[in-house]
Amino acid sequence: MDSIEKYHVEFDKWTICRVRLKEPVHDTVGSYLGGCRVIIFGGSTNSQPNSTFDVYDLTCELLGA
Repeated sequence: MDSIEKYHVEFDKWTICRVRLKEPVHDTVGSYLGGCRVIIFGGSTNSQPNSTFDVYDLTCELLGA
């Protein structure tokens, strides 16, 4: 996947963010860093373990821009 999805607890619904990952990965982990930032790490890319991480600012998603 090259997308980030967010879950709305109050609506029990997933939506796909407009922000795209730099490289498609699967079986990865995301974690909230505070503010509007998340870190994506782990998983695998092209059948190889992913040893990188990326931090994304989702401000535009939260503001509805």
